Amino acid sequence: MSYDYRYDQRTDRRRRGWGFTCLVTLVILVFLLLALALGVLYFIKPQVSEQAGVMLGTQVDQIIDQRLDEQFGGLEGQVPPGYADTLIITDAEINDYITQHPEEIDPLDQASVRFLAGEMQASASAYSLSGTAFAGLAASDGRLVLVSPRIEGSLGLVLDADQLATSLQSSLNSRLAENNLRVTAVTLAEGQLILGVASQ
Repeated sequence: MSYDYRYDQRTDRRRRGWGFTCLVTLVILVFLLLALALGVLYFIKPQVSEQAGVMLGTQVDQIIDQRLDEQFGGLEGQVPPGYADTLIITDAEINDYITQHPEEIDPLDQASVRFLAGEMQASASAYSLSGTAFAGLAASDGRLVLVSPRIEGSLGLVLDADQLATSLQSSLNSRLAENNLRVTAVTLAEGQLILGVASQ
């Protein structure tokens, strides 16, 4: 009885070919994931962040306009020269507005705002991601400025804290300027945003 110990080179070539195919497939997948990550980072993230900032700003703008209309009897938001007052906006008002106008937070599934002493928080969820944005507020040269913005949670993967803050403060300051208002003081208290405003 004899055994044939000759090596089958065809089997070896097939094994090497399969391994090479797996390696090429893996490299392609890695490059596709990298391209997707870069796309999210450089294209999608700034756009979504800007949209979220404008959305939050619009809700606060609506409440400021409502206060001015109540005070001046529908002067289309224009305040008279020499005007100075304090506007108090509660987080409950903003959250009620969100509840009554869910289309305004699209594509978010859920959003809510909280005012705490020295800090505001905006929590949101979308596409199975959730997170909370935090920032302080200050007055500088008659404008609102967001201080130390940050985002915690998985929503930070698609939202940029600095872009969100820039978009939000731009939206708020544009609306205040349209109403001929400048910000003289800002206080964040439990449940309240207290704005000192005066005509420009």
